[in-house]
Amino acid sequence: MRIINGKKFMKKDMERAVKIDKNGWDRYNGQNWQWYTLKYDTETGYTELDANNSGNCYGDYNTYRFENPKSFLAWCNETDRNWEELLGDIDENNVIVTKFIEEMGL
Repeated sequence: MRIINGKKFMKKDMERAVKIDKNGWDRYNGQNWQWYTLKYDTETGYTELDANNSGNCYGDYNTYRFENPKSFLAWCNETDRNWEELLGDIDENNVIVTKFIEEMGL
């Protein structure tokens, strides 16, 4: 179990989250890859941004967890991150991604 901003998430909630990004923040610097994976659980709102790097010691290796898509949007705004770039072209038939966008308040 993990508590994020006072909201409790069980292990099953976090495992149920599915990848919804289109690799929009992934970058290659000529030597190493930096990639981000955005996951979302429609039932609880659990949102996870996992950052990883193939070897660059200055890369981002953090996992960021949010209690809902709206708090993810706030984090993007605070850190000057372009969430639209991360999600890429949104498939309107993908109910998970469209629910994520709706939950962001857009």
